[in-house]
Amino acid sequence: MNEPKFGYGILPCAREKGYAKEAAKGTLEWIEEKYDIPYIIGTVAIDNIPSQKVLEYCGFQLVNEQSLLIHMINGRHDFMYYRYYFNSFE
Repeated sequence: MNEPKFGYGILPCAREKGYAKEAAKGTLEWIEEKYDIPYIIGTVAIDNIPSQKVLEYCGFQLVNEQSLLIHMINGRHDFMYYRYYFNSFE
């Protein structure tokens, strides 16, 4: 299933200043205005607590924990799977 995915990156020198929260909130508002989609997903490594907090602050809901087999590294990648539901579809 193809689902629209939300992601971001913050330089180390800009972390822990609230920029991710501010940028994520603004981006979600822009997406809701421009696109007719019911939800968008966000995935975060299990050990990336700061990014989990950003998604939760923005209103993402934790759906479950997932694991993918990545053949290139012959290993698994475990992550938290979140969804953000846009208001126009509630």
